[in-house]
Amino acid sequence: MSIQSSDIRFSDYRQRFSIVTVVTCTLAISFLSLALPITTLQIYDRILPNQSTGTLAILMLSVSVIILLEVVLRLCRAYLIGLAGAVFVHKLSSAAIQHLLAADISHQTAKLTKEHQALGSVRQLRDFHNGHSLSTCVDLISVPVFLGVIALVADEMFLIPLFGLVLFCIVAWRDGAGIRSALDERERKDSERFNFLVRSLNAVHTAKAFSQEMSLLRRYETLQRDSSRANLIVSKATVGSINSVSLIGQAMTAIVVAWGALAVIEGQMSTGALIAVMLMSGRIMQPVQKALVLWTKYQDYCIGRERVLAIFRMPTVRQGNDDVLPTNHGSLALQDVSYASPNGEGVLLDSVNLRLRVGDAISLSGPSEQAKSQLLKVIAGLVQPTSGKAMINGQSVLDYRPSTLNNHVAYLGSDGAIFRGTIRDNITGFGGVPLGQALQIAGYLGLDQAISRLPAGLDTRLEGSQADSIAPGLKHRITLVRALARKPRIILVENADKSLDMEGYRQLYTLLGRLRRKTAMIIVSEDLNLKMLAPRQMVLENGVLRQVSSQSHVQYTQEVRSAVPAPADSTRLDGEQVLVT
Repeated sequence: MSIQSSDIRFSDYRQRFSIVTVVTCTLAISFLSLALPITTLQIYDRILPNQSTGTLAILMLSVSVIILLEVVLRLCRAYLIGLAGAVFVHKLSSAAIQHLLAADISHQTAKLTKEHQALGSVRQLRDFHNGHSLSTCVDLISVPVFLGVIALVADEMFLIPLFGLVLFCIVAWRDGAGIRSALDERERKDSERFNFLVRSLNAVHTAKAFSQEMSLLRRYETLQRDSSRANLIVSKATVGSINSVSLIGQAMTAIVVAWGALAVIEGQMSTGALIAVMLMSGRIMQPVQKALVLWTKYQDYCIGRERVLAIFRMPTVRQGNDDVLPTNHGSLALQDVSYASPNGEGVLLDSVNLRLRVGDAISLSGPSEQAKSQLLKVIAGLVQPTSGKAMINGQSVLDYRPSTLNNHVAYLGSDGAIFRGTIRDNITGFGGVPLGQALQIAGYLGLDQAISRLPAGLDTRLEGSQADSIAPGLKHRITLVRALARKPRIILVENADKSLDMEGYRQLYTLLGRLRRKTAMIIVSEDLNLKMLAPRQMVLENGVLRQVSSQSHVQYTQEVRSAVPAPADSTRLDGEQVLVT
């Protein structure tokens, strides 16, 4: 794995085969729509004066076929646009989720609500990548065609719709900036409301415990009011622009009727020509009005596009290859590993060097919790070092796929995640580990007995939230089982005891004692008993890793033994069966 940035082209997620078809259908529909005005012209100027019923029947049959064909083409275009939109949303959403899962966690935001909202913005991009916007733009080609036909039929009357189009463009350009500003404000207000809602729901149990429901409700009502006002402003700006164009269209029609009526009275134009010009003038405004709606949506599209692009701008950890399968002999080497925080918090690791093999265990202490945490995450492949290499079994951590690396390294944190699913799904990693192997580790952590007392046993459903029916300590033991079920030979412990009850703590202490001679282990903990498991003490201070002298460590261990009694059954650690094969 290595950090890389992604260049995204939205065109890669389009349904390519449908675009050409959509353009073809739109052009055909635009030119077929000339049939009705021309037919009207022929009926009023030729068929009615000559009372040619035979010609009328043939002409009406032809027009009926053309109208039916136009309807079929519109249905086909709508289907293709809908299909292309569904494909685009599916492909882009899947790619965004894949990118988020592969993103470097050190560059992710502390709150993922922005990314959640960005995923919802994918649908805002649909109309501009499924052929809808393209068909609207292609439909505008019919405007000069209709203007040309009007010029042929009614000479200078084409200036009336032409002037209306110019006026329309001026109004649309004027209103565009106001609409964009209103959309930006609505986006900001909606984000505030959504972020507050997510935070409130995540802490709903705490809020209930302190009777803060009404306070949260009042705050949400205020945010909802501001969001509603912002939506109202957007609606007023949008509707005002559309009404302006509608007024221009109606005024243009009225002028055409008045001018045409005078021309008919003076004998400069036939009645059929006047009706045809009226029909074509109305037809000209249809694609123009669609273009206005599209222009309004484009302002929203720009906002959604930036939100989606923000996901793909996050640096990712490139996946390794499956060919890297070295022997799992449990060796760890850090070679001049340095790490500078991307948040501007300075250098956390400065040329750290370390070598461990099976049977080695160190207790890591230091004033900076973040520095110790980042060191373990570099070893676990969760964070990319600024420079240097972390080697597992003689191979760089970046060369492993995460699924393969989990067979070599186990990271035991204080807040392991529970995934939505059953307990069986969680301890086996959704089938990634044989159930029998996971249950073996569960037995050493005393989890099997706790599960057997649940009504549904291994099939107990978990949601990964505070609403789960099992105790937090039991949930944490499930995450420990999942990490250790693959029987890795390198174990990283970072305050893994903090979320455990007394029974879980005793089981974890006993298990780590069993594993210490058959694994390489790094322990970060404030618990003195866990620190006693490691024969070596190291300190990470100002980014520099140094070892505490043997005499200091012996004195430290004696102080620990005299101050803190070991958990029950700890005297049997050396003789217990080892779990690692």
